[in-house]
This record gives sequence, structure tokens and C-alpha cells, in this order.
Amino acid sequence: TVWYQYGFSEPQGPIPKLTITALDIQQFVAFVRGAQGLDPRTAMSEETTDEQHIVLLCRKMNRLILNEMELASDLALRFGRKVVTLTHENTTLRQHIEIVSDAWMMVGMHGSLISLAIFMRPGSVLVELFPYAINPDQYTPYKTLA
Repeated sequence: TVWYQYGFSEPQGPIPKLTITALDIQQFVAFVRGAQGLDPRTAMSEETTDEQHIVLLCRKMNRLILNEMELASDLALRFGRKVVTLTHENTTLRQHIEIVSDAWMMVGMHGSLISLAIFMRPGSVLVELFPYAINPDQYTPYKTLA
């Protein structure tokens, strides 16, 4: 990424003396939305509504959420919102962006799909899960982005 060093040649962590601003990220989001045929000027309101849903990112090959159905049910019950499951296997990038842009919360296992958080509204909630025995303090690209 442009904000995080993944440890291939030096220790993993945020890139020091970073010059990327919130405006740079907003412009990138607008560019990608426009390239996908979506309105790049879509209002990114911090106001939440009952219509906003929870996105549960699902994987089919590795880093599975073993209790995925139970988690989806519990999230819906606890927060009183619809839970939309999202996988990269059956959803286009445009659909990903549309679904995530209207999310109140996104929950998913550590991995590249979490990068969709860049399209969430300001003030939304992101919950990043980690596989057993993986120390989340060692893998912080999305925490750094926030």
C-alpha cells in the first residue's frame, strides 16, 4: 500500500514521515467510484440511519469464520440491523463498493477485503478479526489507515 510497509525488506509497520492526507484518500475513493460508474460525489454523511446494514466479509478458502452463521445472526439481533454477507467469489468490485458504502458496520477476517473500509462512511465501525495465534499488534495496516 501507499501508507504501510509490509515487512519485505524492513520491519512491518506504518511508513514513517507519511505525506498522504485524508484529502488524498477522499480523492482516490472518488476516482475509483467514478471508474466503476458510480457517483464520485456521493455524500459521505456521518449521519447513521436504520437502513444502514452490517457487512460480514466471508471467505471460502482460508481464514474462515467457523461460526459465520451464528455471528451473522447475533449481529442482526444485537444491533437490530440487516446483515449482508459479502465474498469476492460472487460479487463485482462495483457491488462491493455499493454495499460497503451504505454499511453502518463491517466485520471480517484480516485480509485484503478489509481494504473496502476505505469506501465506508465516516464514523462507521470496522471490526477486524484475526486467526487464532496471530497477534493483531503485528498486523496494523487498517488501524494505520483509520
